Amino acid sequence: MLSVRRMTKGLSFLVDGLRTLRKYPKLRKWAVIPFIIDGLLVFKGILVGIAFLPGWVASGIGWILPASTGWLFSLLYYPVLWLTWLAFLVVWIYLIYVVASVISAPFNSVLAERTLLELGLVEERPFNMLQWVIVSIKMMITALFKAVVFLILGVLILALSFIPILNIVSSYMALLVMSFDSFDYSYEVLELNLRQRMKAFCALFAEATGMSGALAVTLFLPGLTVLISPVAVVGGAYVLKNAPLVLERKP
Repeated sequence: MLSVRRMTKGLSFLVDGLRTLRKYPKLRKWAVIPFIIDGLLVFKGILVGIAFLPGWVASGIGWILPASTGWLFSLLYYPVLWLTWLAFLVVWIYLIYVVASVISAPFNSVLAERTLLELGLVEERPFNMLQWVIVSIKMMITALFKAVVFLILGVLILALSFIPILNIVSSYMALLVMSFDSFDYSYEVLELNLRQRMKAFCALFAEATGMSGALAVTLFLPGLTVLISPVAVVGGAYVLKNAPLVLERKP
């Protein structure tokens, strides 16, 4: 049975991430770039919705009721526009999360490394530009692989969203993947291979379940899940430090 205490630690991981950023000011500059990238993508999505959705909805309803019907057209138009906005935001935010995870991967990797350094999980290493470029490329390749997994999962979630009970299970699975993503940057810094990462994540399953709950709360404010991704990276590193787990290093 999952430990309630450990789940609670995971549930507070975003708050712990914010506290860590506040405690260590040097980390903030590494969180700014991913935040700006994510913010621009969210803002662009809102602009696209404002520019195109009203016209698309009006054209779609026009096939059923022409605009000349007056109040009948309006009676159908506004509820459909509202539902279309909700669907658009869900799909767009999910796509933004996928795209942002690729673009921001090198910066989130540095953020995770500096966080682990401040928390005492890794030792200070001299900066090497070539090494940083190699790691950045490696992280972007990993992010592209994860993006494919996310897209496949998104199709699965969309299909299961129409089936009662299974839609809850599929959403929980998606949130678990996002929780794993919050850990993954720290796993990369700690040089864990795939087997070790999965082993570590299974050992932290209770915390990951709590983290999924915290991420679910952010879904109530469209775009927040994307904007807090740097905080999630820091929070994931914080959970690693305080979890009852000794991370196995890659030999």
